Amino acid sequence: LTKPADLALHALAEEESHSPSGVLLTWRHWLTVQGEAKLQPRRWIVFNFTHQQLQAALTGQAIALGRLALVAEPLARGELIEPFGLAGRLESRNAYWLIPSAAGQARPEVAEFARWVLAQAELTRDAMATGTPVVKS
Repeated sequence: LTKPADLALHALAEEESHSPSGVLLTWRHWLTVQGEAKLQPRRWIVFNFTHQQLQAALTGQAIALGRLALVAEPLARGELIEPFGLAGRLESRNAYWLIPSAAGQARPEVAEFARWVLAQAELTRDAMATGTPVVKS
């Protein structure tokens, strides 16, 4: 795969989503942004869950889109590749928020979990900025 048009020769894995933000995670959206709105792949494979889509990519059955936070480790291990590199990544307006309650903040295990989540988010931000996946620990 050297250019988005090459995807026409492959199966594309897609996750069925009914959420409002789901459209941003579709091949149709990605292909449109890449200037290939009319491209038809060899076949579409539609899955119910993200992990099924990624498993199809890991086993060579299809090419999948994935959120960096979910694919960073297999990318770092060389189990998945990012054929179009940073140029193939799309930014999202979606975000996650971590807002512990006052009672939760007072609990050491909640504070420790919040620190862990923030550290994982920092690794993901670094990977997004540099294009280099970081294995999370």
